[in-house]
Amino acid sequence: MICVRCQQGIAPGEPYNEHYHEAASGPGCTNYTHKKCPEPKRRGRPAAGASR
Repeated sequence: MICVRCQQGIAPGEPYNEHYHEAASGPGCTNYTHKKCPEPKRRGRPAAGASR
């Protein structure tokens, strides 16, 4: 499952919430969110003198 807030996977056993949304014309959908989203992955700073 993918968390709709942070767009990261929810691992088996990890706490999450389910939110069901009804649809007017067809079946509804279920959205999943982490109970607490993980910290965003940070990119490291480029080395001194490195070109982009």
